[in-house]
Amino acid sequence: MPPENNNRFFALSDITDRVQAILQPYIGKLFWVKAEISSGKERGGSFYCDLVETDGNGKIIAQIRCTIWSRDLDTIKKLFGEHDLELKLDDGTVVGFQCSLQYSSQYGLSLKAVAADPIRFDLTGRRE
Repeated sequence: MPPENNNRFFALSDITDRVQAILQPYIGKLFWVKAEISSGKERGGSFYCDLVETDGNGKIIAQIRCTIWSRDLDTIKKLFGEHDLELKLDDGTVVGFQCSLQYSSQYGLSLKAVAADPIRFDLTGRRE
């Protein structure tokens, strides 16, 4: 017979509901983030990737999923074209994206990118 304990268990949905409540004031608010693309794929006109930050040794110190929906991706490509830049969303590319937080109890925390800044960040990530 297993030993008795006083562990208190929570339903997973109770935990995700609490996370949702904590994040709710921040969901949808826009902010700029500078990060490196990892595991990027364009599918169905939208772009899916992880955004990562690495330390000086290349070790990932922060990572989050990011999506650019097709309508926003088209707008971003057009903006880059107006500045005679090609938007390259390759692994290792450092980008400046305007994002909002997204949270789903099934899929977790992610970012939705709605804009990119071709003026302040070049495609190698160097500050102009």
